[in-house]
Amino acid sequence: MYTLFLDALAALRLRFHPAAHYRYNPAVIIGALLVVGAINAAAMAPLFGSHTGALAFGVALTILKWAVLSTIMAKVLHYYGAPKMQLYGFIAMTELLAAPLIAMLYWPQHLGLVGTLWQAWIFVVQIIGLTRLSGQSGLKVLLGYLAYFIILMLAGSLLLMIFNAMGWLDIQALAAEMQKITQTPQP
Repeated sequence: MYTLFLDALAALRLRFHPAAHYRYNPAVIIGALLVVGAINAAAMAPLFGSHTGALAFGVALTILKWAVLSTIMAKVLHYYGAPKMQLYGFIAMTELLAAPLIAMLYWPQHLGLVGTLWQAWIFVVQIIGLTRLSGQSGLKVLLGYLAYFIILMLAGSLLLMIFNAMGWLDIQALAAEMQKITQTPQP
């Protein structure tokens, strides 16, 4: 885990290693994804609630995002001429950069702008890292993100339907919460 933290700090400063360097023990990757998944579940609590099903959905969605982004980006970049590479470790490491966003959940009024800027910086770090790892242009990386977004929407919807069918999430309650949020005037 220590190596992952050092790599994350280096990535924040836009210092990257070759793709083969980002191979971590599976337990380290699982730990990182569980942390990010728990934070994502906490961030989704106003919409999904704070029950066990919502936590499981947040973690499952985080793992799904990681797997889809790692796989699709590697395939898209390889299609455009990058060497074959596994991005699972690199994507997990950059996703872990979102861990400080937990503070935003406690003080949203004070840290909202900082949290938004932090999320934007993580996205920039991922883009620059992927361009350097692959040797491809930023446009090709953005095409990979477009493919990722389309596939994630389909897979995420399927995951939501599975959780609804299992009784872990209630889509009707989710729709009612969405309607309340969109109709509530913001100060």
